[in-house]
Amino acid sequence: VRVRTAAVAWVSVAAGAFATVQNVRLEKRRRYPGRLVTIFGAAILLFNLTVAMGLVVDFKQLDWGRGSNYQYHYERDDERGDEQWYDVCTAQGVVVEFALVCCLCYACWLCLSFFNVIDQRLRLQRRAFFNNASEDGRRALRREAALHSLIALLALGVGLVAAHNGDIVANSGIIACWVGGGTYHQLYYYYIAMTLVLGVGLVHSAVATRRLWRVLRGAGPD
Repeated sequence: VRVRTAAVAWVSVAAGAFATVQNVRLEKRRRYPGRLVTIFGAAILLFNLTVAMGLVVDFKQLDWGRGSNYQYHYERDDERGDEQWYDVCTAQGVVVEFALVCCLCYACWLCLSFFNVIDQRLRLQRRAFFNNASEDGRRALRREAALHSLIALLALGVGLVAAHNGDIVANSGIIACWVGGGTYHQLYYYYIAMTLVLGVGLVHSAVATRRLWRVLRGAGPD
């Protein structure tokens, strides 16, 4: 199972890396809001990479044969032979959590950007987004830089908190180290935020789609 999962993940890594390189090369994918798609894809690439590297971790808890210890978890004070796997597992779990939180935030940002673009066009407003020659463009660039920094710090902070609390373990669900070790840990670290963030994004996206559809339907056959 580990080998097959890693093989599929490596295929995803290759496809994601190719798409990311192509997005970086295209000017329209480097401009706002197109670059949000590029960053979102990079976060997915990072997650796939950590899963693909799952084979480097000694997953003792996945040994279900005779004499297996399925409840085994890596601990900070393990014997020297297992301590290295705790460190590798913890590092991998931090990267997985970082990538997942980034994916959430940028998915929501994409939905909000779609809403804003539709809303501005329907209001016949043209804003000088990212036009360096204007003060509005400079303010927009500063706001975007601040938001990128906030997302990165939030994602890294959540991962580091999980590592500090010892909540990262070898996880049989994704064959990679991630948050676990408790009944509701994944709920607290990811699924509640996923519900809230993606819920907000999907609502804005649905409203924007409805507005655009009403305009197109009322425009007539021509």
